[in-house]
Amino acid sequence: MRSYVDACDVELFELKGRELPVAMLGTSPFCGAGQFGPRAELYYRTFYEHPQNMVRLIVASTELGVPAVHVVAYPRICWAVAEASRACDIKLCVLGTIGLLDPMDELKRLLSLGAVGVAVHADIVDRDPSSVERYAAAIRDGGAAVGVATHRPWKTLSRIRGLDLDFVMAPVNKSGYMMGPRPGETLELLRSLKVPIIAIKPLAAGELRPGEALEFLRSRVDAVAVGIASEEELIETWRAVKENFTRRGGTW
Repeated sequence: MRSYVDACDVELFELKGRELPVAMLGTSPFCGAGQFGPRAELYYRTFYEHPQNMVRLIVASTELGVPAVHVVAYPRICWAVAEASRACDIKLCVLGTIGLLDPMDELKRLLSLGAVGVAVHADIVDRDPSSVERYAAAIRDGGAAVGVATHRPWKTLSRIRGLDLDFVMAPVNKSGYMMGPRPGETLELLRSLKVPIIAIKPLAAGELRPGEALEFLRSRVDAVAVGIASEEELIETWRAVKENFTRRGGTW
């Protein structure tokens, strides 16, 4: 089975001594996440109720040179990632999130996929940042980098400064969606943590086109995780990644 580095056709960034693709296929559409509004139920029926559709989209992403997935650790999504990896004969780059139902069970699933990094879910982090410490040791013992996700970065980031973190996942986008009343200050808070920033909600739940979204992000974050629901969206989004995320100083 080939390494994802060999199969990667986008730039790489460094996380805890490992190289990861700057773009990752997000899996929020696969579970019908609420930020998609009226489309959420359609996505759930299309993907979570028909896991082979997840497999097809992950395989398509890999064939386009982005062999990386940000995994929301529901059982069917983890199954789809494993199936896609076997179908491509490529060890996919997996970054995951725990804290949806049973964090330790979710961690076991992610580690079985070879996750290189695991973030504690925003629902936990935004409520009680100090609770991350109870999972950090288990994540590190599994050989993965430790991160946090937040949906309220303008409130949470100042409360996680004392934590030993390897990366942060937070909403960063041109429109300021989910970045709080002063998006510029939120971005400065993120940078002040001195760890890789992985943008979530980069297209502002479909409000932004990939070209303008990725042009804005290219000098502001280290990587992006993008929830995508069709091969047409994959082609447009990964093209924008390849056009905008090039080595140009800063965090590169």
